[in-house]
Amino acid sequence: MLELDVKESKSYQELKSIVLSNTFPWFIDNYGYTKHNFDFLTHTVVRRGENKPNSFIYEPTLKFLQSCGLKYRFKIKRIYRMAFNLTFPCTLEKSGVHTDLNKDHKSIIIYFKNDEYELGTIIYNKMMEKGKSSTFENNIDNDILKEIKGKEDTGVMFDGLHYHEAYFPKKDKRIVLVVNI
Repeated sequence: MLELDVKESKSYQELKSIVLSNTFPWFIDNYGYTKHNFDFLTHTVVRRGENKPNSFIYEPTLKFLQSCGLKYRFKIKRIYRMAFNLTFPCTLEKSGVHTDLNKDHKSIIIYFKNDEYELGTIIYNKMMEKGKSSTFENNIDNDILKEIKGKEDTGVMFDGLHYHEAYFPKKDKRIVLVVNI
């Protein structure tokens, strides 16, 4: 697991100014694959499994990720998915336990905006079993590997086969970049 501090990155600051602007396009989506069902806003830069750009913001996002790779010494061989997600307070506390993909990958979460509580992501010890098709887990034992604080301008990279779930903000909004490489 690798914790990231991106606030000093010029490419991050450029990207952040675009994403937090009042002209950045957001699209409604629904997360309804488990007992957790909620609407959220998203901007998909690379669709799951397509490995090709889906957005005008692909180049600046890739530039930022490559700068992280240089600083933290990791390589981006393939992008399975890349999206900005925006969530608001809702009746649920957390998103539900899941993995983003059912294959070997790394997950990167960058916190662009969060409320004063800085609620982040829970990463569990339990990992998805090989060959399992569903990426959702309703019977997790709550054995936590790490609880990441959702502090603005920071992030985390972890083995994407670890089950995880996000906290919803209590006030205001939460904007994250989620990348699967």
